[in-house]
Amino acid sequence: MVVVSLDMFLNSTQDNFVKYRNDKFCLVKGKRNSGKTIATIFKALYLKRNYCFDLNDKILFLSCENEIEQVIDIFNYINRSNLYKSILPSDDIEVHILTIDQLSNLNIGRVYTHIIIDNIENFIKSDVYKVFSMFKNLSYSKVYFIQDSNDNIESVNDLVEYSRKIINLKEVLYKFRYVIEDDDQDEFTQIDMDPEIKYLNYEYKDYVDFNTKEVFRYYTSCKSIYKDMGTFLYDLTSESIDIFLIDRYLNIKDTIKILKDWISYEEGLYFVEIDDEGMSKYDLFIGDMVLIDSSCEINNGDVVVIVKENHLYARKYVKEDGDVKFISDYSIFSDIYSNDDVKVVGKVLAYIRKYNNF
Repeated sequence: MVVVSLDMFLNSTQDNFVKYRNDKFCLVKGKRNSGKTIATIFKALYLKRNYCFDLNDKILFLSCENEIEQVIDIFNYINRSNLYKSILPSDDIEVHILTIDQLSNLNIGRVYTHIIIDNIENFIKSDVYKVFSMFKNLSYSKVYFIQDSNDNIESVNDLVEYSRKIINLKEVLYKFRYVIEDDDQDEFTQIDMDPEIKYLNYEYKDYVDFNTKEVFRYYTSCKSIYKDMGTFLYDLTSESIDIFLIDRYLNIKDTIKILKDWISYEEGLYFVEIDDEGMSKYDLFIGDMVLIDSSCEINNGDVVVIVKENHLYARKYVKEDGDVKFISDYSIFSDIYSNDDVKVVGKVLAYIRKYNNF
């Protein structure tokens, strides 16, 4: 029996993934031991207790031979808890945790309302066809693929596209990338995803606190801001403020609306759009709207945004023996020195990442 504690596995981002309601078809990616399988085991329990509206609904969790016993043990353990309890009568809902060989020996017809496939990179099209021949595609059905790799999506793209066509979906894909620090601390810290947008004319965004990695999800329409409540949008416009967006020439370009609760508002806060991925281990990617404080003191080791030759870069501020340089996470990006006609724009506080439909 695997000994687990309900509060030791999920950080805030994993918890958001488990409870997120607008996903139809999701691809989860990350290095080994980054917590993908754990999160999807909890997701299976969440689906059982919140997305099985008929007592005949069933959930399929396909695992590999060397992990299936552990998956079964963990699921059985959390299944005895009150986690994710809802008003739905879910006690009799069946969750089948199987290998592909075990599934192949079943002859039970079209029964699975939700499907989770771990190690999808080890599957072939005939396996996927076999799985979806048993899929009962309802309006509330969910599909999750788990890929044990940080490689580009192209490595499983054929299976994703094949599956998308089988279940007849247009907007089908989340792309999750999980950043694992060099000291091997497992973290779910960065999300890059294209969700199914169910509200027309609204744009979906994440606001992410840079220090805590806490993720706030919201929709915008013009100058209004809304929280997704599952079946409706809750208007938060009266609880928000405008923060100026400055361009690479450091001119005011526009405003971005964020919730007052997200930051303690003060003068000197701006958004800038960064131009490269030199700090991708810190969750900062090209095109991100980065919230900076232009008035605070910069300390050694702080992550800052700098402008050089009309380009905006996120870098770590390092001061050694009186010399200041701005370094990247990766050797492919050269260090930038303070005498290279560089201006420090401000210290990084947060970022906003937006997602568009396919």
